[in-house]
Parts: sequence; structure tokens; C-alpha cells
Amino acid sequence: YIGGHLNLSYGSPLAPQMASALSRGHGRFRGKGRMTMAVLSGAISPKSVEAEWRWQIDAALQAGLTLYFLNSHEHLHQLPPLRRIVVRLAGEYGIPHIRTLSTDLGASRTSASFARNALIRAIQAIGPAIPQHLRSNTIGLAASRRLDRHALRTLFSPLPATGTSALLRHPLPF
Repeated sequence: YIGGHLNLSYGSPLAPQMASALSRGHGRFRGKGRMTMAVLSGAISPKSVEAEWRWQIDAALQAGLTLYFLNSHEHLHQLPPLRRIVVRLAGEYGIPHIRTLSTDLGASRTSASFARNALIRAIQAIGPAIPQHLRSNTIGLAASRRLDRHALRTLFSPLPATGTSALLRHPLPF
């Protein structure tokens, strides 16, 4: 399936009118940390994010793609103000799923992985939830760079018999 991997943290905005609102002054996004702080502090308006994400979705649709899910680069759509936007866009565009993260704190192999998963879990508990009918479960965050047979069994064994799940797998560095 093809999904819309919405971006606010890497490269440049697609929407020309959003370059100054979403960038660091040189036309490129601020990066994950600065973008997160700007969104949460209100320095970036949700309307600017929505306009940019519409451009990204429209570009995919104009290329002839049928989008099955939405998510975002570096999981920024999980932030409460952006979660509202992605839910609205999925509904308006008829996109049936939004990828949500499953955070298994017990599967965390490092303290950094545990901290990231705990933070994601806390963020997901704040604000509006993604409606159940739109959720596509994403598994493997804690083990994404170390997927061996044991990790795969651990990830797949608790999955429900119905519904949609996606396995997150970041590539290993060269």
C-alpha cells in the first residue's frame, strides 16, 4: 500500500507561500526539535501546517497515487495540534488510515529507546485521539534497527486477528 508520509522537518516546503512560515529563513524546514517546539509554542500556526500538508497530499494524488494511509516524517503528526489536522485531512481526502505508533516500553533495548517510547506514549495520551476506525497500528519502533527473529515474534504475537498493522523498519547505517 502507498501512504502519504507528510513532512515538516526535512528539506523544503512544497507550498511556495509556506516557505517563510515553516522554514528557518533559508527556505528549509527547521528540523524535528525546532519544529516540535514551534508547533507546541504556537510560533507556527496549524493553518500553515495544514496548507503545506494539503500541497503534499495533492502532489501525490496528482501523480496518480491512491493513498491508503497518512503518517509523518519523524512522527510529528502525533503532536496534539497536528493530530487534529491529519484526522481532518484523512476524512476530507477519503484516506482510510492514519498510522499510529505502538510503543512497547518492554521492547526498548536502550535507555534512549525507552525514553523516546515513553515520550511518544505521553504525547499520544494528550489531546484528541485518532478515531479507532482510522488507526493503522505501526509496530517495531523500539526494535526498528535490530529486527531479528525474536524481535519479530515478540512484535507479531500480540497483533489482533483483524485490522491493519505496519512494520516500521529504519535502515541500518552504512
